[in-house]
Amino acid sequence: MASNTPDFDFIVKKIRNKTFGIFDTVSPEKGSQSSSVFYGVSLPGSRFRIYILTHQKDEKIRNIKHNPCISFVIPLCHRFFCFLPFSTIYFQSNAEIIPYVDPEAQIIFKKNRILRKVLSDACNSDEKGDLMFIRLKPRRKVLIYKLGFNLRSLLRNFERDHYIIQIPSEKY
Repeated sequence: MASNTPDFDFIVKKIRNKTFGIFDTVSPEKGSQSSSVFYGVSLPGSRFRIYILTHQKDEKIRNIKHNPCISFVIPLCHRFFCFLPFSTIYFQSNAEIIPYVDPEAQIIFKKNRILRKVLSDACNSDEKGDLMFIRLKPRRKVLIYKLGFNLRSLLRNFERDHYIIQIPSEKY
């Protein structure tokens, strides 16, 4: 990693500022299935985890039960330079299905305005008894594309500006 690339704390700050990601699983038939999801991030000071609210009947739950290996992408659009490709944060993970009443997941979703709305809407649906969380424990390497570089660097070479960040042991 070059000395001018951002560190893990910078990346986590970017992840915490967003709530939308793309969650990919593999079906028992070996097909891939992508879902747009809202997510929350573990509390500061705790081990780095991602939480996703879902329903027990969703296809992603069936897929996780078959194969817990997933990938997760967080797209980060450029506010003023919308003509540039999105920056992305990508990692692979093992997904774990946890109960809806998980205290940490509940706290995480209640701390964010958008996630509170997602939680409220889900609780007011006909399938509220079917709710559960998915907890992601990312693998140690997080792939970053076009994040933390200046505009000149972004325009110069669309293929080169990616790097890998290792999750520090104390946050893993």
